[in-house]
Amino acid sequence: MKNIDEYINEEKYLIDLQYELIERIIEIRKEKGYSQRTLCNMIGMKQPYLVKIETKKIYPSINTLIKILDALDCKLEIKKK
Repeated sequence: MKNIDEYINEEKYLIDLQYELIERIIEIRKEKGYSQRTLCNMIGMKQPYLVKIETKKIYPSINTLIKILDALDCKLEIKKK
């Protein structure tokens, strides 16, 4: 049975991964010269939603992430630790 510290560490790890992914998405969007509005128009998303994602107020579903990554001509890879 896990203790509370183990649960907290697991959650922190997941939040850190989400944070890193969103930071990388922002970097790539800017490298490509896309504004938030441009990216939103490409994927049919409302800009306030993307703002919430980029400011880490919400974390998107995997489907939303795939749409964003596809529009940025990127893919999500799964690697073994």
